[in-house]
Amino acid sequence: MQKILSILLLIMLTIVSFGCAKEIKENRLNNYYVKVYEVHDEVTSEIRSFPGTVKESKFSDLAFRIAGPIADIKVKEGDYISKGQVLATMDTRDYQLQYEATKSKYQQVKSEVTRIELLYNKGNVSENDYEKAISGLEMMTAKYQQAENSLNDTKLKASYSGYIQEIYFEQGEIVNAGTPVLSIISVDSYLVECDIPAVLYAQRENFLNYKCEIETVPNADLDLTLKGIRRKANMNSLYHASFKLNAEKSTIIAPGMDVMVNIEYKLNNSQMKDSPEVLKIPIESIIEEGENNYVWILSANSTVSKREIEVLDLDGTGKVLVLKGLNKGDKIISAGIYELKENQRVNPIKEIKSSNYGELL
Repeated sequence: MQKILSILLLIMLTIVSFGCAKEIKENRLNNYYVKVYEVHDEVTSEIRSFPGTVKESKFSDLAFRIAGPIADIKVKEGDYISKGQVLATMDTRDYQLQYEATKSKYQQVKSEVTRIELLYNKGNVSENDYEKAISGLEMMTAKYQQAENSLNDTKLKASYSGYIQEIYFEQGEIVNAGTPVLSIISVDSYLVECDIPAVLYAQRENFLNYKCEIETVPNADLDLTLKGIRRKANMNSLYHASFKLNAEKSTIIAPGMDVMVNIEYKLNNSQMKDSPEVLKIPIESIIEEGENNYVWILSANSTVSKREIEVLDLDGTGKVLVLKGLNKGDKIISAGIYELKENQRVNPIKEIKSSNYGELL
């Protein structure tokens, strides 16, 4: 008898426990808290971001126009230089001798032509001899100017103001004509370069605005001006774009710095697919099931229902552009989406305003 009572008591406890567990589960489902986002952001443009690099506005390799041994390098890497400043010199001995010899010959020929010209004017020299003398003077003048230019070319001068980037040779080394001796850069202004994909290159006529972010300028978007986009893709099937950086001279910027380029462009009709409006929603509110995307819609009676949406793309700020399936004013679940069921009643988390900490107001 006592054994039967024990069995009955165990059965009753099991039934009570099951009922309590079911009640707890139902209470948990009915008291499920979620975060709600109200759809309100209508968009007609999109922003895409790409890694880029700051470049100098000018870069030049400088070379002597003549061959010979380098006599002196007058600068070092990183030096600031002014336009016309002498940066390096070549051994002038051979060119000085050539200049002096040519100058002497030029003065001699010129003196002879002057004498022949006087005789020609008096009729004592034939016209043919006079023309030969004039032709000889012209040839000698050209040789003299060439020797003078070669002597002047023993000085390598800066073609513009800037900084010495790199020096390729040392004093005493022999260089050929046209071989770069050093390089200079100009940082009066800066360029920003990045590569963009073909899908964005096709939208270049719809570009609206350009900005970039640099680590040395925190919390600031610097304006860019588009200089151009190359018409041919590189080996990675990307198109090279260059921009002029509009920044104050006091801003700490240097060539080689990494930046993030933000390109805003207008969505065209084919992208919007004749949808009356494109809306933004948080990416965390989307449920992916196969190739389809869904969100949970919160109704007026605090129940939820799943709705399919058509996604365009990410906007680069953690939100998704939605073409179809939503309307302005819809309330969707943005947190706590994975344990919801159709027609489940939920409790939206009340948003606390930044000026109402502790919900005292």
